[in-house]
Amino acid sequence: MPGLLDVPDAERGGDIPISGARSSCCVAMGSDGTRAWFLLVDSLTPRSRLPVEVTDELMFVAGEAAAVVLHQDLDRKAAGPKRVGKGATPAAGETFSGWAILKDLEGRETDDETSRRIATRFLVARAVRSALDEELTMDPEALRQQVEGVGRELDAVERGDPERTSWSAVLEALGSGDGTDLGSALLELAERVDMLGHLHGARELFNLAYQVAVTCGSGAVAGTAARFLGIAHRRLGAWEESEHWFGVAQNLGVALGDRRLSALAMLGLGNTVREKGNLPRALELHRETLEMGLAVGDRHVQGLSHHDLMTDEKLAGCPGKAIRHGWEAVRLCPSERDQLRALTDLAWAFVEVGELSAAEDAYTVVAHRTKEFRY
Repeated sequence: MPGLLDVPDAERGGDIPISGARSSCCVAMGSDGTRAWFLLVDSLTPRSRLPVEVTDELMFVAGEAAAVVLHQDLDRKAAGPKRVGKGATPAAGETFSGWAILKDLEGRETDDETSRRIATRFLVARAVRSALDEELTMDPEALRQQVEGVGRELDAVERGDPERTSWSAVLEALGSGDGTDLGSALLELAERVDMLGHLHGARELFNLAYQVAVTCGSGAVAGTAARFLGIAHRRLGAWEESEHWFGVAQNLGVALGDRRLSALAMLGLGNTVREKGNLPRALELHRETLEMGLAVGDRHVQGLSHHDLMTDEKLAGCPGKAIRHGWEAVRLCPSERDQLRALTDLAWAFVEVGELSAAEDAYTVVAHRTKEFRY
């Protein structure tokens, strides 16, 4: 008991002449959703208020202790996905790679709001992992307590925040036991995280969505998650993993008879191939996906194909062809997000041919309308 230090003359093992704590200091270190930890310092004699310097030091010690008790299992290396044939099915007991989500803290340590956001994101994801470890068949009461516990942590960000809305949707789907809804909610959350530029968190959430979909048998969610995993790995420079996940998405598209999914996966594969330096192969794949999009009458596939062909032709030294593909991409993409992405790359094509006024107009539109961090 720290209080013994206040009674130096008391014999070891003897009666303490003063009973009970006369003053104490308690610091909440955090919660994992079902448990909470506190750093408690007590005294058997009254004490004056702690100086600011001592308070700061105590908070630092609490932070160090929180890193140990809250994340003590994170140094275990996550098992890699077990590959079956051409697909990939993660092991049921795969350890959740919490470090990956927390990696987004690097370079943002001084931003308190972002730190709270990432920490809460981790708690939401870990709640999903706990249910996955039980193959989504947790005891209802234990699941309810866990969901409620994590739900109390959502106040880390303001009400109305888009990501907080997605957290609530994930927890609601988790509590309902509907695996398909949970997978869809995780996809939406992962896309929001990706828009913030938090690539490690996005990759882990897409991975959770894929595993949930495999567990509950939702091929559509699994295919979409696999495709986004290919994109996430590519953006992190993991070429082999990117190609693998695009292959998974293509195979699921074939199995489900979903030509749109197969085409979008092929588009992503073409981008990975291009970033590895094989531009001719990328052009071949993107022209093939454009033909697929025309065959099925899908404007989304057509628009994205033109966008990728714009980039290919620009790198091939054909700015005229790039600009034509760029205008087609802006015209055909049905979503504003994809239109703005295409317009951003089209603006750079204008720069390369000296059309600076057109480039400035395009960049101005993007700057005023986009909500994505990287743009």
